[in-house]
Amino acid sequence: MSYAVNQLYSKKISKFELVYLSSKDSDKSEEILNYILSFEKSVSKELLLEVYRDLSFKHSNGSSKYLSYFNKYKGLFNQVETLTKEDIYLFSYTIKQVSDLNRFNKALELCDMIERRISGSEDDEIILESLIIYYWYANLNFKLHNNLDSILYADKTIQLIQESKKDRTSLIDEEGFKSIQEQMDRIKSSTSVGTPVVHMKKYGRNEKVKVRYSDGKIIESKYKKVKADILAEVCEIIS
Repeated sequence: MSYAVNQLYSKKISKFELVYLSSKDSDKSEEILNYILSFEKSVSKELLLEVYRDLSFKHSNGSSKYLSYFNKYKGLFNQVETLTKEDIYLFSYTIKQVSDLNRFNKALELCDMIERRISGSEDDEIILESLIIYYWYANLNFKLHNNLDSILYADKTIQLIQESKKDRTSLIDEEGFKSIQEQMDRIKSSTSVGTPVVHMKKYGRNEKVKVRYSDGKIIESKYKKVKADILAEVCEIIS
Protein backbone atom coordinates (compact mmCIF):
# COMPACT_ATOMS: atom_id res chain seq x y z
CA MET A 1 0.00 0.00 0.00
CA SER A 2 2.77 2.45 0.90
CA TYR A 3 4.42 1.83 -2.48
CA ALA A 4 1.17 2.65 -4.28
CA VAL A 5 0.77 5.78 -2.24
CA ASN A 6 4.29 6.98 -3.05
CA GLN A 7 3.94 6.19 -6.72
CA LEU A 8 0.45 7.55 -7.34
CA TYR A 9 0.54 10.69 -5.25
CA SER A 10 3.00 13.54 -5.30
CA LYS A 11 2.34 14.39 -1.67
CA LYS A 12 2.09 12.28 1.44
CA ILE A 13 -1.30 10.76 2.04
CA SER A 14 -2.39 8.84 5.10
CA LYS A 15 -3.81 5.35 4.94
CA PHE A 16 -7.16 6.73 6.10
CA GLU A 17 -7.20 9.21 3.22
CA LEU A 18 -6.53 6.37 0.83
CA VAL A 19 -9.35 4.34 2.35
CA TYR A 20 -11.61 7.40 2.06
CA LEU A 21 -10.80 7.75 -1.64
CA SER A 22 -11.80 4.11 -2.15
CA SER A 23 -15.26 4.90 -0.76
CA LYS A 24 -16.05 7.25 -3.64
CA ASP A 25 -16.85 4.59 -6.22
CA SER A 26 -17.78 1.76 -3.91
CA ASP A 27 -21.22 0.27 -3.38
CA LYS A 28 -20.12 -0.19 0.23
CA SER A 29 -19.14 3.42 0.73
CA GLU A 30 -21.10 3.85 3.97
CA GLU A 31 -19.38 0.82 5.49
CA ILE A 32 -16.01 2.26 4.48
CA LEU A 33 -16.82 5.66 5.96
CA ASN A 34 -17.91 4.09 9.23
CA TYR A 35 -14.74 2.02 9.25
CA ILE A 36 -12.73 5.26 9.16
CA LEU A 37 -14.82 6.60 12.05
CA SER A 38 -13.88 3.58 14.14
CA PHE A 39 -10.40 5.16 14.22
CA GLU A 40 -11.73 8.68 14.75
CA LYS A 41 -9.05 9.74 17.25
CA SER A 42 -6.33 8.93 14.72
CA VAL A 43 -7.97 10.76 11.81
CA SER A 44 -7.36 14.42 10.95
CA LYS A 45 -10.25 16.82 11.44
CA GLU A 46 -10.05 17.72 7.74
CA LEU A 47 -10.71 14.11 6.76
CA LEU A 48 -13.36 13.69 9.45
CA LEU A 49 -15.17 16.65 7.94
CA GLU A 50 -15.17 14.90 4.57
CA VAL A 51 -16.47 11.68 6.14
CA TYR A 52 -19.27 13.31 8.11
CA ARG A 53 -20.16 15.49 5.12
CA ASP A 54 -20.55 12.38 2.95
CA LEU A 55 -22.57 10.53 5.59
CA SER A 56 -24.83 13.53 6.11
CA PHE A 57 -25.33 13.78 2.36
CA LYS A 58 -26.22 10.08 2.13
CA HIS A 59 -28.84 10.45 4.85
CA SER A 60 -30.41 13.72 3.68
CA ASN A 61 -33.57 11.86 2.70
CA GLY A 62 -35.49 11.91 5.96
CA SER A 63 -33.26 9.32 7.64
CA SER A 64 -33.31 9.26 11.44
CA LYS A 65 -29.50 9.25 11.38
CA TYR A 66 -29.24 12.53 9.52
CA LEU A 67 -29.27 14.97 12.43
CA SER A 68 -26.64 13.02 14.35
CA TYR A 69 -24.27 13.05 11.38
CA PHE A 70 -25.03 16.69 10.56
CA ASN A 71 -24.28 17.88 14.10
CA LYS A 72 -20.89 16.14 14.00
CA TYR A 73 -20.25 17.62 10.57
CA LYS A 74 -21.32 21.10 11.72
CA GLY A 75 -18.86 21.05 14.64
CA LEU A 76 -16.01 20.17 12.28
CA PHE A 77 -17.17 22.69 9.67
CA ASN A 78 -16.55 25.46 12.21
CA GLN A 79 -12.97 24.27 12.69
CA VAL A 80 -11.90 23.87 9.05
CA GLU A 81 -11.63 26.75 6.55
CA THR A 82 -13.16 25.09 3.50
CA LEU A 83 -16.41 25.58 1.61
CA THR A 84 -17.98 23.37 -1.05
CA LYS A 85 -21.28 23.17 -2.90
CA GLU A 86 -22.07 20.17 -0.72
CA ASP A 87 -21.72 22.34 2.40
CA ILE A 88 -24.26 24.79 1.01
CA TYR A 89 -26.62 21.94 0.17
CA LEU A 90 -26.41 20.40 3.65
CA PHE A 91 -26.97 23.71 5.41
CA SER A 92 -29.89 24.65 3.14
CA TYR A 93 -31.45 21.20 3.64
CA THR A 94 -31.14 21.47 7.43
CA ILE A 95 -32.39 25.06 7.47
CA LYS A 96 -35.55 23.85 5.72
CA GLN A 97 -36.01 20.98 8.20
CA VAL A 98 -35.62 23.35 11.16
CA SER A 99 -37.88 25.97 9.58
CA ASP A 100 -40.58 23.34 9.00
CA LEU A 101 -40.56 22.85 12.79
CA ASN A 102 -41.18 26.62 13.18
CA ARG A 103 -37.76 27.04 14.82
CA PHE A 104 -37.07 30.16 12.78
CA ASN A 105 -34.37 31.66 15.03
CA LYS A 106 -32.46 28.37 15.06
CA ALA A 107 -32.70 28.28 11.27
CA LEU A 108 -31.28 31.82 11.14
CA GLU A 109 -28.33 30.69 13.28
CA LEU A 110 -27.55 28.07 10.64
CA CYS A 111 -27.83 30.75 7.94
CA ASP A 112 -25.34 32.91 9.87
CA MET A 113 -22.92 30.01 10.23
CA ILE A 114 -22.71 29.20 6.52
CA GLU A 115 -22.95 32.85 5.41
CA ARG A 116 -19.81 33.78 7.38
CA ARG A 117 -17.93 31.34 5.18
CA ILE A 118 -19.70 32.39 1.99
CA SER A 119 -18.94 36.08 2.55
CA GLY A 120 -15.22 35.34 2.47
CA SER A 121 -15.37 33.40 -0.80
CA GLU A 122 -14.27 34.81 -4.15
CA ASP A 123 -15.39 31.73 -6.08
CA ASP A 124 -18.12 32.83 -8.51
CA GLU A 125 -19.70 29.37 -8.55
CA ILE A 126 -19.90 29.23 -4.75
CA ILE A 127 -21.33 32.76 -4.62
CA LEU A 128 -24.10 31.79 -7.06
CA GLU A 129 -24.81 28.57 -5.16
CA SER A 130 -25.22 30.69 -2.02
CA LEU A 131 -28.40 32.33 -3.30
CA ILE A 132 -30.37 29.50 -1.65
CA ILE A 133 -29.03 30.69 1.73
CA TYR A 134 -30.05 34.30 1.06
CA TYR A 135 -33.45 32.99 -0.06
CA TRP A 136 -33.83 31.38 3.37
CA TYR A 137 -32.62 34.54 5.10
CA ALA A 138 -35.40 36.48 3.35
CA ASN A 139 -38.09 33.92 4.16
CA LEU A 140 -37.11 33.44 7.78
CA ASN A 141 -36.88 37.15 8.49
CA PHE A 142 -40.26 37.58 6.82
CA LYS A 143 -41.78 34.94 9.10
CA LEU A 144 -40.25 36.70 12.11
CA HIS A 145 -41.61 40.07 10.89
CA ASN A 146 -38.08 41.47 10.49
CA ASN A 147 -39.25 43.47 7.49
CA LEU A 148 -36.09 45.45 6.73
CA ASP A 149 -33.90 42.35 6.86
CA SER A 150 -36.33 40.34 4.76
CA ILE A 151 -36.28 43.04 2.06
CA LEU A 152 -32.48 43.28 2.25
CA TYR A 153 -32.03 39.55 1.68
CA ALA A 154 -34.76 39.40 -0.95
CA ASP A 155 -32.85 42.08 -2.88
CA LYS A 156 -29.61 40.13 -2.43
CA THR A 157 -31.22 36.95 -3.76
CA ILE A 158 -32.71 38.73 -6.77
CA GLN A 159 -29.37 40.43 -7.49
CA LEU A 160 -27.54 37.09 -7.55
CA ILE A 161 -30.07 35.68 -10.00
CA GLN A 162 -30.06 38.72 -12.29
CA GLU A 163 -26.27 39.09 -12.36
CA SER A 164 -25.65 35.41 -13.01
CA LYS A 165 -24.51 34.26 -16.43
CA LYS A 166 -26.11 30.90 -15.66
CA ASP A 167 -29.76 29.98 -15.37
CA ARG A 168 -29.36 27.29 -12.72
CA THR A 169 -27.21 26.01 -9.85
CA SER A 170 -26.52 22.47 -8.69
CA LEU A 171 -29.59 22.78 -6.43
CA ILE A 172 -31.95 24.99 -8.45
CA ASP A 173 -33.03 24.70 -12.09
CA GLU A 174 -34.28 27.44 -14.42
CA GLU A 175 -37.88 27.13 -13.19
CA GLY A 176 -36.57 27.28 -9.63
CA PHE A 177 -34.84 30.58 -10.40
CA LYS A 178 -38.12 32.03 -11.64
CA SER A 179 -40.04 30.73 -8.64
CA ILE A 180 -37.52 32.14 -6.17
CA GLN A 181 -37.54 35.55 -7.83
CA GLU A 182 -41.35 35.61 -7.72
CA GLN A 183 -41.29 34.72 -4.02
CA MET A 184 -38.73 37.42 -3.29
CA ASP A 185 -40.85 39.96 -5.18
CA ARG A 186 -43.88 38.92 -3.09
CA ILE A 187 -41.91 39.35 0.12
CA LYS A 188 -40.79 42.82 -0.95
CA SER A 189 -44.31 43.90 -1.86
CA SER A 190 -45.76 42.40 1.33
CA THR A 191 -43.28 44.16 3.60
CA SER A 192 -43.07 47.50 1.80
CA VAL A 193 -43.93 50.54 3.87
CA GLY A 194 -47.31 51.88 2.91
CA THR A 195 -48.77 48.61 1.69
CA PRO A 196 -52.55 49.00 2.02
CA VAL A 197 -54.03 47.10 4.96
CA VAL A 198 -56.86 44.79 4.00
CA HIS A 199 -59.33 44.39 6.83
CA MET A 200 -60.14 40.75 7.27
CA LYS A 201 -61.42 38.42 9.91
CA LYS A 202 -58.97 37.79 12.75
CA TYR A 203 -58.19 34.15 13.41
CA GLY A 204 -57.00 32.54 16.62
CA ARG A 205 -53.63 30.80 16.46
CA ASN A 206 -55.19 27.37 16.95
CA GLU A 207 -58.32 28.03 14.89
CA LYS A 208 -58.79 25.61 11.98
CA VAL A 209 -58.77 27.20 8.52
CA LYS A 210 -58.95 25.83 4.99
CA VAL A 211 -56.50 27.39 2.53
CA ARG A 212 -55.86 27.09 -1.20
CA TYR A 213 -52.27 27.34 -2.49
CA SER A 214 -51.27 28.88 -5.81
CA ASP A 215 -50.79 25.37 -7.28
CA GLY A 216 -54.44 24.56 -6.45
CA LYS A 217 -53.67 22.36 -3.43
CA ILE A 218 -56.19 22.75 -0.59
CA ILE A 219 -55.35 21.88 3.01
CA GLU A 220 -57.00 22.32 6.38
CA SER A 221 -54.69 23.35 9.20
CA LYS A 222 -54.35 25.49 12.31
CA TYR A 223 -54.04 29.17 11.43
CA LYS A 224 -50.61 29.48 13.11
CA LYS A 225 -49.14 26.87 10.78
CA VAL A 226 -50.18 28.65 7.58
CA LYS A 227 -50.03 32.26 8.74
CA ALA A 228 -46.64 32.91 7.11
CA ASP A 229 -47.84 31.50 3.76
CA ILE A 230 -50.99 33.62 3.95
CA LEU A 231 -48.94 36.76 4.61
CA ALA A 232 -46.59 35.87 1.74
CA GLU A 233 -49.66 35.45 -0.48
CA VAL A 234 -48.74 31.92 -1.51
CA CYS A 235 -52.14 30.75 -0.29
CA GLU A 236 -55.52 32.20 0.65
CA ILE A 237 -58.15 31.32 3.20
CA ILE A 238 -61.25 29.85 1.57
CA SER A 239 -63.16 28.89 4.73
